[in-house]
Amino acid sequence: MNILIIDAQGGGIGRQLVLSVKQALPDVEILAVGTNAAATAAS
Repeated sequence: MNILIIDAQGGGIGRQLVLSVKQALPDVEILAVGTNAAATAAS
């Protein structure tokens, strides 16, 4: 299974979501992208 996480603004929610998904589903591939530079750097 693949999961795409898209975040905007500062990226804080996206980062938390990535960490939670990794903990709950360690074998899932996660692609995190940001809609601006701050969100991309944080995710």
